[in-house]
Amino acid sequence: MGKSRFRLQKVLEIRETIEKERQKELSLSKGRLKREEEHLESVRSQKNAFARRMNQVARARVRNLVEQHSYLATLSQAVSEKRVDVSQVRQEVEHRRKNLLQASKERKVLEKLKERREEELAAQLARSEQAFFDELAANRRNAKANGRS
Repeated sequence: MGKSRFRLQKVLEIRETIEKERQKELSLSKGRLKREEEHLESVRSQKNAFARRMNQVARARVRNLVEQHSYLATLSQAVSEKRVDVSQVRQEVEHRRKNLLQASKERKVLEKLKERREEELAAQLARSEQAFFDELAANRRNAKANGRS
């Protein structure tokens, strides 16, 4: 009996491909999240450093003070925007993680189905072999019985 091809092999291969794509997407999103978080930290550091410098300047001219406050407001806005970006990328990472989990589940279901099919084929082959050997033994008994008479 030749090796039987798993009926859903193509589907399994597609599920594996989808799972790999989901892994790549998750990895890219995680990288993007890391960059966004680093950028957020950089902007925060700039803001904090600038705020410290502002506090050290006691006698700054009014015009300078207005420009500094404007810059501080710009940095505060940048921090707020980065928080939103980081939040969105976190959601994207979670979404991609769920997609990967679903792809993994779908692949595992097909692998289980394939495994069961292979077990069924092995059991069927074992039964066929046993029937063949039983018939062979019966034929030998009959031949011996016919040879004695």
